[in-house]
Amino acid sequence: MLGNADSLQRIMRMAAQRLDDEIDAIAASLARGDVAGANHMLHGIKGFAPIFCNGQLSEQISHVEQLSKTETAQRVATVYQELAPRLARLRDEMKLFLEA
Repeated sequence: MLGNADSLQRIMRMAAQRLDDEIDAIAASLARGDVAGANHMLHGIKGFAPIFCNGQLSEQISHVEQLSKTETAQRVATVYQELAPRLARLRDEMKLFLEA
């Protein structure tokens, strides 16, 4: 799907950096009531997640992203609290793979 090993590493590095930048930023946006900002970041993560993670996590990301289109910041923040540690684990696993 990604071509060769170099492409995989380049895309994985970008994805890990994006997760690094956005996991806490999404929570901060929701705390400020900025659901649109959180949605923008979640949408980007939703785009690359299926390349690197299982269907269950991809579905959870899609669910939270979808909620961020219609629900309040407080509601999305509650659901995002369950997702954030899983995103952090994905990021950490990517970093371990890249270091190997």
